[in-house]
This record gives sequence, structure tokens and C-alpha cells, in this order.
Amino acid sequence: MLEVYDPRDSAGNDLIGRFDFTIDYGYYPDGDGDLWLDPDTVAFAIRRAGTYPAACSYRFVADTEPGR
Repeated sequence: MLEVYDPRDSAGNDLIGRFDFTIDYGYYPDGDGDLWLDPDTVAFAIRRAGTYPAACSYRFVADTEPGR
């Protein structure tokens, strides 16, 4: 998830936008792993949401399977 928040607001009331994206992870026989996210999908979702105040910050939140 990409969360956009306004640090001027109190904790719990600071989230003003959230975008859920799927990040693909592939593991290849030569031992290299690869994370991939379509940048066009991210750009489109953010443009569609409109503008946020300039003071906003963001954070990435990753959910993994239990035990990871």
C-alpha cells in the first residue's frame, strides 16, 4: 500500500489517501529475485485521485504472509 498522510494532523486522523498495488516477486533459477510494480498503474491511480496538500508525506506498507 502507498499511504499519503498529512503530518500536521493528529495520529489516526492523518491518512488522506491510500493506494493498494500488487507487487510481483519472482525468483529465478540463477538465484536472483526480482520485485516489479507497473509504474504506469501507480501514476494513473495518483493522477485520478487528484491533488494533495504540499505538506503531505507518504509511507509504504507491505503485508506479507504469516511467518515471513
